[in-house]
Amino acid sequence: MYKFLSSNGQVLAFGLGALLSVLFLVSWLGGQESLNALPDDEKFKTGIFDAGILGATALVVLAALMLVGFGLYHTATDFKKSLKSIIGVVALIAVFIIAYSTSTPDKTGMVGDAAVKMGVSDNTQKLIGGGLTTMYIMMGLSLLALAASEIRNIFK
Repeated sequence: MYKFLSSNGQVLAFGLGALLSVLFLVSWLGGQESLNALPDDEKFKTGIFDAGILGATALVVLAALMLVGFGLYHTATDFKKSLKSIIGVVALIAVFIIAYSTSTPDKTGMVGDAAVKMGVSDNTQKLIGGGLTTMYIMMGLSLLALAASEIRNIFK
């Protein structure tokens, strides 16, 4: 299956996308006159765009399932090669958990006022803070790794 998809996957994806685009175009063109005849407040209730939205959603879900499925398959079939990636993912999760647990929701100031106005809970504020802290840490580590590799290449 892997060999088939690696050699024909792009053609299949393009063909499926083109087929869904044609189906959406036929659906849209077939109902365009009736859509134009509706009053403005009724146009939002029409199902003329459902084929395109459902097709795009199905493609995204299919791609996500295949991404996860192939990742798990290759991890299970060659665990030794995947060990570094697994350690990296576990380290990223650990950094996020530490950042989340040390994050505090803002109760005052501009952020606190906006959170109250938009109905953002304390837990959601902690999730946002933990995500931002994780991003800052990962960005800093990647910049340090970039600088270290460039310095190392100078002395090679």
